[in-house]
Amino acid sequence: MIRRGSFLRFLAVVPVLVLSGCIFTAAPVQGPVAVNLGEDQIFKITGFGKVQWYLDNVALDGQTAKTYTFQSSAYGVGSHALKVVTSLGYIPIDWKKWTITVTAASTEVEVPEASNCEDIEAVGLICSASMECSDTVEEGEVIRQDPVAGTMVEPNTTVTVTLSNGECTNEVEVPTALSCEDIEGAGLECSTTTACSNTVASGAVISQSPEAGTMVEPGSTVELTLSSGTCPVTVPTATSCADITAAGLICNISTQCSNTVTVGDVISQSPAAGTGVPSGSTVNLVFSSGTCPVTVPAASSCEDLTAVGLVCAQATDCSDSVSAGGLISQSPISGTSVQPGTTVTLTFSTGACTVDVTTPENVQASDVVLTSISDPLLNSNLDDRITITWDEVSAATYYEVYRSDTANGTYTLIGTVNAPATSYDDLQTGTLTLPTLATTYTQTDLATYEKAFRIVVSNFKPVRYYKVKAYNDTSESDLSAYDAGQMDYTMDEFQQIAGVIVAIPNTWLSFNLPTTAEELLEGFDLTYEDACGTGNMNWKLTFSGLYGTFTTAYTNYIDSLSYNSTGGSINCSAGRQIILNGTVSGKVNILYGTGSMTGSLTFTGNVCGKMNSISIPVTDYSPGAGTCTVQYNGQEQSSTF
Repeated sequence: MIRRGSFLRFLAVVPVLVLSGCIFTAAPVQGPVAVNLGEDQIFKITGFGKVQWYLDNVALDGQTAKTYTFQSSAYGVGSHALKVVTSLGYIPIDWKKWTITVTAASTEVEVPEASNCEDIEAVGLICSASMECSDTVEEGEVIRQDPVAGTMVEPNTTVTVTLSNGECTNEVEVPTALSCEDIEGAGLECSTTTACSNTVASGAVISQSPEAGTMVEPGSTVELTLSSGTCPVTVPTATSCADITAAGLICNISTQCSNTVTVGDVISQSPAAGTGVPSGSTVNLVFSSGTCPVTVPAASSCEDLTAVGLVCAQATDCSDSVSAGGLISQSPISGTSVQPGTTVTLTFSTGACTVDVTTPENVQASDVVLTSISDPLLNSNLDDRITITWDEVSAATYYEVYRSDTANGTYTLIGTVNAPATSYDDLQTGTLTLPTLATTYTQTDLATYEKAFRIVVSNFKPVRYYKVKAYNDTSESDLSAYDAGQMDYTMDEFQQIAGVIVAIPNTWLSFNLPTTAEELLEGFDLTYEDACGTGNMNWKLTFSGLYGTFTTAYTNYIDSLSYNSTGGSINCSAGRQIILNGTVSGKVNILYGTGSMTGSLTFTGNVCGKMNSISIPVTDYSPGAGTCTVQYNGQEQSSTF
């Protein structure tokens, strides 16, 4: 007899016993299960109670039967956890669990051992059957197959099955053929087909059917496949030469204008895309060079230009040969090739031209710096000319330049200038006779000399006044307002000419000439200093008979002499520097120290010029008054010193 409490405990234990395997079974057994992608796997359980299937801990809707089909294609490659929960009454229990691993299935198919074509086609392969006699294989059975059974191949691969058509009677072995002569020589018929080949030379045998070694009835036909040469290449649709060369072809480029194809794009190709050509063939690509040029027409109006895609611009000008409204010119001219949209300018006549000559303005004697009109030696011009300039007059064909010695005096024509030039050089002419100065002098003598020198220069180069008039073929303008200019002689110029006096050693310098023949014979170098400069001289003497030859070399003789007219003193301004280089040489009687010296000296530094034809007499070893020619700024003047 079972008690009530014991019976209840018995009922609670029953499901555990049932679910723990006493009643339920499962297939496959729980644990890891491998499934190829695309395959289905069926899971089954048997027993009592309600059932719910879970995949990856998620209850599968509607999956409450005791059978569950796992479709691998719905989940893809990977691992999944499958379990089934059973319940008896209200007590659910996780019972069976599986780990499903879905792997990618092989795409290859195993070739079966075939007894007929149906065996081959049943696994997704293609069957090609041929008949052959056999003394060992019964009629209808397979003699051989290719590929052999067990080989793994891709789906839709062709498997050749050779079936027996019975015993062989007087059969002929198919030879290895190089041509139809080999087939026909074995008593068989030969037929040929052709196919391209990149490995078999043109005319050679690519393959034969039946294969060499096959036994066939006499008179059977053997088909030879002969090479027709290399296989053609399909010409690609090209956008660049790279597309052509990538296909094993040669690219040839040319250009052509196009109003529809963008510059740089392909207009055409030859042969056309899709054409089969031998490898290494040339494909011609024609690229667009841009829009095609337009030939400018001979236009009489803007409509003639816009009709050919050009832009019209209009301008006007006077004309003595084209009546008002008529076309004078077009630019670019007709016949010119231009791009579409180019602007062509048509110039129309406004009628006959009228000339309006105006008076030249802004007349200037601009090369002259007048710091002191009364004292030309204080000015700064180093040229002996006045350059007159003025503003251009558009209608002028030439100009006349007039000069006067006074602002309100009579103006005299001095030159004519053809347009478009707007300047004229007034070169001062005449003879400048300089005053003389004794060989030996003092500062007072120099001041007196300078005053006389200024008067001579001022007379030679007075203040001038200028006016300009414009002309064309039919009319002229009034004289322009005057402007003044004065040619001056600067202190630099004064020094260069007057400095000839101090160029030869004299009592003002701190040394004397040699006074004996012995001194001349020995030769000596002199370093001297005057009021404003230093230098050196080298004396040498050679002799022949009763005369000796000496040479005086002036090297870096520096004289910064500048006379201050206000203070009456010498001013050694650095800006007045003169550097003297040259030689004076001659013959002097050794016994009496008489003869002559000749030579030339060159002035450099702030000024430029030279002394030529120097001639100095020597008496008792002392130089006398000499002569020379001074050249400066294109002028030449004889001087005595």
